[in-house]
Amino acid sequence: MATSAAIRQHLVDALGLDLIGPGWDDVARRHEHLPQPPSAWYTTGFLVPHVFEQEARRTTEDEQLSFADLAGEEPSNGASNRLVKQEKDDDANDALDQANTRRSWFPSSLGLSFILEKGSTLEATVTWGDYSAPADGAEEKLWSRTPQRQTVKISIDRPDTSPDIPLEGQPQGLCLRWIARPAPSKLGYPSDQLSVSLFLLNQREPPQTNQIRHRDPVTAFQAQVSLCCERGFPPRRDALQQAAKDPDERLAALQYRRDYCFASGHNAAVIASDIPDDNPARCHSLTTTWLPTARV
Repeated sequence: MATSAAIRQHLVDALGLDLIGPGWDDVARRHEHLPQPPSAWYTTGFLVPHVFEQEARRTTEDEQLSFADLAGEEPSNGASNRLVKQEKDDDANDALDQANTRRSWFPSSLGLSFILEKGSTLEATVTWGDYSAPADGAEEKLWSRTPQRQTVKISIDRPDTSPDIPLEGQPQGLCLRWIARPAPSKLGYPSDQLSVSLFLLNQREPPQTNQIRHRDPVTAFQAQVSLCCERGFPPRRDALQQAAKDPDERLAALQYRRDYCFASGHNAAVIASDIPDDNPARCHSLTTTWLPTARV
């Protein structure tokens, strides 16, 4: 008999598959075929080309454009408005119509910030999915997914900014970029620790037109970054808790003194794992996620 925890996990997995799509470990689905463009099928988890997102033009509220003309933005995140062919809902009220006119920009990067000791070596594993548009004249209009995975090692021994680290063998492609600064001593960080931010950026050549069939093949879907460090990641320090004078805040800091935050995400959340039982103040793996969860 399935436990309640197993049922909840099944629901979370189903939600992730519906909103984001299959990951690298989903062997059964990572070579999937979709009857629609992936950006119409999934709501999040993808990175559009950086230049393309920058140059996506804004329009006035009175100007009516098709979904294909909207480039890096769309009227809403609602499933009905993500379809290439939109259908009007006669039952929709004015509030919903007004909400659907809001534009949201697609991200072109994701990242995470963490603390690292000088001289540490990171193993960064990046996974994503590339979708190929159906061939002209094909009987079945299916988008085919190709899983991608790249692993690089990064050594960070001083405050610095890295050049782009290409993941596709060419400058115009997916790349990693990091910046390291001294961890602030006023928060009690040792002098040998750095505050590091690492980003995955889509630098692919933008399409010549705004059509979905040209944009989606250069978009990275189900993008994920996983970092492993043999020396481990020290916890981040909460500046607000350390400066708090409120008795309730100080009591909370005492009660949760063994709960640690190891990273913060940018355009995504971060899951910390591989934490030794005998040293909960050190983790060895950080992984970005588009669907954050918490244990209660």
